[in-house]
Amino acid sequence: DGLIGKIADVYFDDSSWAVRYLAVDTGGWFSGRRVLLTPACCRQPDSRTKVVTAALTRQQVETSPPTEANLARPGPEEVGPAVYYGWPDYWVGDPVYGTGSVGFGPALQPAPVAPEPRGPGLRSARELVGFAVRAAEGEVGRLADCLIEDDVWRVRYLVVETGNWPLSRNVLLAAEWIRQISWSEMKVLAAVEAERIRHAPAFDPDKGLRREDEERLYDHYGRRKSSES
Repeated sequence: DGLIGKIADVYFDDSSWAVRYLAVDTGGWFSGRRVLLTPACCRQPDSRTKVVTAALTRQQVETSPPTEANLARPGPEEVGPAVYYGWPDYWVGDPVYGTGSVGFGPALQPAPVAPEPRGPGLRSARELVGFAVRAAEGEVGRLADCLIEDDVWRVRYLVVETGNWPLSRNVLLAAEWIRQISWSEMKVLAAVEAERIRHAPAFDPDKGLRREDEERLYDHYGRRKSSES
């Protein structure tokens, strides 16, 4: 029933790359609070209008529990919204999607009790930008962005800026090719050779990513695309 704010960040699971929350800054709508929304209650983003429609009312969002801007791990900040909206518990059951999904439909009803969250770390995509990207042979660039597949709400690719300006170029690394993220050292460790990353097909964010671009990317890295990708 109207606009509620703008997406300021995305929080993802650092083991499965599943997107858990959209962090929405409500701006002048609701006293500038930041709230969490699960992708399970959202339609796919409309790339033309740049709008995401959620199965919620403005009143539901206005009276929902706020969240801190630096949310980093499953904890009390998550339990509040989960109970308030009656969202499924991603931290139990299926390691990616939890106990179930919330379809786009009627206004959601509050759940009676709060579960005890547990599981892998919850991380900010915005925080990840700027991390050094390293292969076994050494550093190859900096992380510039993340690409999210919005029909399954999962981080699929990391955009890596290689080289130095004005000769820098952006290339892609599939999330499944990442060996480890060292949050304390601000590094992303890739499980592919440095030269393959440096000479990967250039990525132009203005043109987007087509199926044939993905096939060319996987061919370059000598990898086979999994059925889940």
